[in-house]
Amino acid sequence: HIYEQLLGLNFRISPSAFFQVNTTATAVLYSQVRSWCGDLNQNVTLLDICCGTGTIGLTMAKQVGRVIGIELVEDAVKDAHFNAQLNQVTNCQFIAGKAESILQKVLRDIPPTTKVIGVVDPPRSGLHPTTLQAIRNCNKIDTLVYVSCKQTSLVNDGIILCRPSSKKYIGRPFRPVSAVAVDLFPHTPHCELVMLFQRTTESTTTTPNSTITTASTTTNTTTTATATPTPTPTTTTDSCSGTTTSTIVVEPTNTQSEQNIPTKD
Repeated sequence: HIYEQLLGLNFRISPSAFFQVNTTATAVLYSQVRSWCGDLNQNVTLLDICCGTGTIGLTMAKQVGRVIGIELVEDAVKDAHFNAQLNQVTNCQFIAGKAESILQKVLRDIPPTTKVIGVVDPPRSGLHPTTLQAIRNCNKIDTLVYVSCKQTSLVNDGIILCRPSSKKYIGRPFRPVSAVAVDLFPHTPHCELVMLFQRTTESTTTTPNSTITTASTTTNTTTTATATPTPTPTTTTDSCSGTTTSTIVVEPTNTQSEQNIPTKD
């Protein structure tokens, strides 16, 4: 093992565990994450997804009531437990396994009156679709801070987090609020991007007789689709409480028309 210091804490790192090597810049990165988590208190549970050796959760543990970390690499989870004891932090729980397999049960076990703030720091491939679905479907998570090492993955995951509610994504959508790049790799084209997402106040639903216009990039035409609402009953389950409800989802039936429009050279 090797040992590193970060934001006043000591961390043990196993050979197979992930840890940011530029600790000076990482301190800036994690301080930004902390500031975007908002007002922290003992009624807050911090959900640290892809937690590695527990760095983000442990640096914020004294400001929240509980930290739950989820990490695939078992050696990293062992380091996280060791690091909690090393720094005399007693309110952290670290779970080894795939986030897509664990997250829904973790969310259901959190008391309903507890505020949940999510921090995700996934690998370059981004979050698993089931993990994204669990986050979307748990309205208790109002704030989500996404730390990305590959911006195209962040864009793909952000589309799912922010897309309108549907049969699959029943929770209220998020919206991007702020983003900042942190240069952990000087003199290279790579950087870490941190983005703050906040839950919208109302779910986005299909509006009857709405008009959707898309412009083609290869032809001088515009396609206009008029949505005719078709009510469809569906049964959905909230990831936090496990409560099952029946809802009506309006599915549009599209009719298309085309018209020539001028294009700019």
